[in-house]
Amino acid sequence: MPYRCIVSLSGPLFPDRSALRAPGVDAALTAASRARAPRPPPATRAVDLGCRVPRLEHILERFPDARLVIDPKTDRGVVPLAALLDRFAAWERVCVGAFSDLRLARIRRLGRGRACTSMGPGATAIARAASVSGRLPRLGADCLQVPIRHGPVPLVTERFVCAAHRARLPVQVWTIDDAPTMRRLLDLGADAIMTNRPALAFEILGT
Repeated sequence: MPYRCIVSLSGPLFPDRSALRAPGVDAALTAASRARAPRPPPATRAVDLGCRVPRLEHILERFPDARLVIDPKTDRGVVPLAALLDRFAAWERVCVGAFSDLRLARIRRLGRGRACTSMGPGATAIARAASVSGRLPRLGADCLQVPIRHGPVPLVTERFVCAAHRARLPVQVWTIDDAPTMRRLLDLGADAIMTNRPALAFEILGT
């Protein structure tokens, strides 16, 4: 599943719907930053701008060619997610990420070989430690979706990216909204950038 720019729908404001129709754009449907971010002022909430939060089934139906990154935030969401992917035959265009290794293991079992998944936090820690040697294990994953650093520990380094590529694992970095960091990550060889600013990302990719 090739990516370059992944539009994040996780912020307090939802991007314009036209972003989902732009060529080469993939949508990351995750509530992670929304859950962690301070509640936006009432005047800036999506509902106050007349926007309705779409149901996942509507996204899958309305955009049959869109590739999605989906993060089930609770254990209870895993089985319904797998059922929807079955219903829409969407396994090949969805990558599942989660802050839970057990949740990812479960979606892999339910996918019966069809699931594309990233690494969970435990697997990512193992991969980061192993990358010092220049190699890292795949640990059942199809890609790495990581922040630039975890606390004081840098994750996305040149050695880490090279080791991931040696293991045939694309490196997708979240969530990057400034031009200098985007350029630095692309220079390091990052395969995709998750962003709330797709127009800026496309501008960087075009330079």
